[in-house]
Amino acid sequence: MIFSKSEKEILDYFFTSSNENDTVYAAKQTLPQEIVGYIIGRASRAKETFREIFLKLWLESFDIPVNFTIVDNKSKILDKISDKAFKFLNEYKLHNSLRDVPHVAIFCDELSILQTKVWEHEVVAEYQEKSTRYRPFVASNVYMPNDISSGLEKRIKEGHELLINSYNSIFEATGKRDLARYLLPVGSKTAMACMASIRSWERIVARMLAYPTNESYKLADDITKSIRKAFGKLDSFIVEDSLVLKYVNEFAFLKEDCLDLSCMINDVDQESIVRKIDSANVYKIDGLIDIGAHRDLQRHRSIIQNFPDYRPIYGYDKLISEYIDNDLYTEYSNCMKHFAEIFKDVYKELCDKNNCGEMQYVSLLGHMTRFWYVTDYERWKYVHDLRTGHPCQQSTNSKTVHFSYSTWCKKTDNNIFIKNLEKIHEPT
Repeated sequence: MIFSKSEKEILDYFFTSSNENDTVYAAKQTLPQEIVGYIIGRASRAKETFREIFLKLWLESFDIPVNFTIVDNKSKILDKISDKAFKFLNEYKLHNSLRDVPHVAIFCDELSILQTKVWEHEVVAEYQEKSTRYRPFVASNVYMPNDISSGLEKRIKEGHELLINSYNSIFEATGKRDLARYLLPVGSKTAMACMASIRSWERIVARMLAYPTNESYKLADDITKSIRKAFGKLDSFIVEDSLVLKYVNEFAFLKEDCLDLSCMINDVDQESIVRKIDSANVYKIDGLIDIGAHRDLQRHRSIIQNFPDYRPIYGYDKLISEYIDNDLYTEYSNCMKHFAEIFKDVYKELCDKNNCGEMQYVSLLGHMTRFWYVTDYERWKYVHDLRTGHPCQQSTNSKTVHFSYSTWCKKTDNNIFIKNLEKIHEPT
């Protein structure tokens, strides 16, 4: 198709190219997301190109074709087109391909570190979380487990003051919040932004509705309301009960009636266990890692990984002892043990209630958790190289700051995993 001069003026306003010979082009910010969704949806069932579909949509907004240059109020035209796009998206809401658009950005100024991990477990989305590396810990800015006794709540708050003292001592001695942040409770409040499609938002919200904390349920409700408010004419954002139920079983591990609290592990072997899975190029990396390190590794979402388990039942990270003096390490260890004891009492109060996930708020980032990856060579190599001392990233340089994920990654150098990978990829 050859575009006329007036058609090119229209296209140049909404797309990066009006040249008929260009087969790759982008939508500009002037083109609303719902209209992008309409164009994509129509293209799967039409012979016209994406730009031709849009031009047809534009011209259908007038009783007679109108030259773009003499139209004074483009917003009225876009409103009319948007109405048609919303009608189309709602009519075909059961078609999953249409739920990949539009994309919606959601911002949350206050949520726990625990909740960010629930949120980020959905892989098809873009996240940005506020860093704990640059902000000091504030004891009053922490989520408390819901529905606990006043006496236990008082103990937790007193424990937070203990944490602050040790947190500040480590920071003053080392100048590194990277080290001090291992004393942050999992309930510490942070902030996060997320950009995702409608289909991804439905999965994210469903998982939040299934997760056993009041915070998660409320956030799911607030996100739903925000999406519907942002797209007031879009009623296709519906989270089916069946999708919520799908995720319920994921969190059954949190309520373990057989959990023997008297035998909580204090001394652990942090070595990772690596084994081949079917293909010689796919591996499962399995081991214990501290919660703070898991928080960072979980961000590499191009792999399969387990759901976060932030109960302090596997002891605490001891590698930090290599970076602080004995007195500070004693303070650090006392904090870890103190909150492990608090966890036992929180568990006893909440294990028979429907908010068992809330017990995790009292865990600290220095407590250990189980973590496994299923990944191929190239993805692991990327994570391994990134987390073991990239010269441009002080935060991952083990010579300047402690991160147990760096140590955890490096331990694979000495086992069969790396040896096999190198052997597989030897030049032929």
